[in-house]
Amino acid sequence: MTNQSTNLLFKLIKELTSSSEFYYIKQKSIASIEEVDGHTVYSHYKRYNAPITNELINQHINTEINLAISIKDKPIIVFEYSGKNVYAFGVLLYKLAMQESIKKVEILDYSVDKIVVMLEPIEKNLAKIENLAKKISNKIEERLPLSWKIFPDNLRPDNGNLLKLPKEYIEVPW
Repeated sequence: MTNQSTNLLFKLIKELTSSSEFYYIKQKSIASIEEVDGHTVYSHYKRYNAPITNELINQHINTEINLAISIKDKPIIVFEYSGKNVYAFGVLLYKLAMQESIKKVEILDYSVDKIVVMLEPIEKNLAKIENLAKKISNKIEERLPLSWKIFPDNLRPDNGNLLKLPKEYIEVPW
């Protein structure tokens, strides 16, 4: 990774974690168990009640640890798509985001069969952001098969609303 891309990645992670009072680190074994509506949810991420430090971010970038943050109360929308139309999904989501005056679009993970995209609306009201996420999802559903998840999801426990921080900076190609 070039210095510029490392700097952009570091900056993105700092922005994502700036208001976090706690963070999660992936463990090899199950770190927490939560009950939600009679369902047991297991997580490999252990919670630490402290802000993320620059040292932790560097360890994450250097793949020594895997960091995640809770996005339950953050003014962002994350779409995670898995399927054969990754590029088409990304282009469509980007186009819809621009129509809705989303101020920032970031690709957090990208592979042949998966893309994770974060949208940061201008609006900071969480209820309005949730409605915006549903509106965008409905527009996507008209064109592509339903193969994505939206986060945060109020029906999931805290450990089910984790955003795995990116390991590389991916420039939006659209």
